Amino acid sequence: MNRVDQPRLLRWFLAGAGLFALLGLIVALALMSWITSVDRRLDGDWRRALGGASFPERYPATEDNVTVHDLEKLGAAIGIDMAPPDTPGRVHPTPEAAKRFEAVKVPMKAFYAAYRISTDDTPAPVSPEIAAFLESIRPGLDAIRSRLAQGPPPVWKRDLDAGFETKIPNYLGLLALQKLFLLDAAERLRGRRETQAGEILDASWSLNQAMSDNNPSLITQLIAQAVIRLQQPILRSFPRAPAGWPERLRHLDLQSRILRGLRYEAFGAHRAASLDQSILGIKPRPRMLARWAIWDYARRLSTILDDLPRQDVRTFDPDAFNREKLKSIPRWQTVARLMLPNFWDSWPKSAHVELEAELTALILEERDRLATGGPQRAVNRLPSRVKGLSWVYEDLPGGTAVHLDGELRYQEPKPVLLWFRVGGVARSN
Repeated sequence: MNRVDQPRLLRWFLAGAGLFALLGLIVALALMSWITSVDRRLDGDWRRALGGASFPERYPATEDNVTVHDLEKLGAAIGIDMAPPDTPGRVHPTPEAAKRFEAVKVPMKAFYAAYRISTDDTPAPVSPEIAAFLESIRPGLDAIRSRLAQGPPPVWKRDLDAGFETKIPNYLGLLALQKLFLLDAAERLRGRRETQAGEILDASWSLNQAMSDNNPSLITQLIAQAVIRLQQPILRSFPRAPAGWPERLRHLDLQSRILRGLRYEAFGAHRAASLDQSILGIKPRPRMLARWAIWDYARRLSTILDDLPRQDVRTFDPDAFNREKLKSIPRWQTVARLMLPNFWDSWPKSAHVELEAELTALILEERDRLATGGPQRAVNRLPSRVKGLSWVYEDLPGGTAVHLDGELRYQEPKPVLLWFRVGGVARSN
């Protein structure tokens, strides 16, 4: 190559390098603009779902208040651990108290399993060991309810800005406490102490609402739903409707809370991407690519959630929905495919719980009608909360059967009760 050509080649090289750099800059700016627009869309979606606030604005950072600390101490005295496990200085049950509570877990589970599917008006008896345990801890349960009535309402520690490192309070301890509350209510009902049983149920409701309102996470809402399901058989055993309960049961917003919990999963991933956090305890390399993959998962999950409310809950198949959405994620996006768990059954489960609660409200109202000799029903069919399903009344000798006309495709391992006899004689199969 002659010397005359070298400057020309250098100019070409520099021009090519400059053009390449310019193209790279344009691509980078375009990518940043796209990411910014997606972030704005996600923020807008979350704000619309939360009435105009962002998740951190709707659920600002909090610390455990004095009521939470007092509940932990009182719960520990009867064997229930409600304190966070990794926080020093908190009160936990003694080994002896924990052992006494552990001994009644199996019979307590059997009681609820039988009570949950009972289709008549008779309160189920508890086993002798449960009755003895309840008698021994009743002063402690009364002290806990008194503390809740004193106020202020419990507020647990919360920091949604922590992304994947957000800590969930020990709500399983609260679930254990609720089971004991409701066992106590059932026993008082059997002793015809309806007023006391109603007061216990009101305390159970207030505590559950405080927990559900405290944190939007999916696990929190699922535990709150579990408590609502535990309340139903006790409520159905009341000879007359406890004040305010039919209205409460008819206006549950469980499906919207589940959807909010799922959206929070997307928000948490989005926040974790900005904080450069690990994925399920793994720190993949390169970090920038991993952060983008988590961000992309949040974007994809949010899009999937936009489609969920449009699904007909009557025919919804969680496994088929999961397979369909998994196929929409490219195979190279291994992070998103790894992080997309099959939690879609929480959507039809929330509809099941709402239906069971609606049935309880109808039972209580029908029982009041029969007890007071109220007027004849204007209709024998009512639309349910789930569009396309109806409640049907069938007159029986001295009573009424209420049941759901139609069914949901998704069937839980522990199906909810959707048929009940109010007074009268048992229905023959």
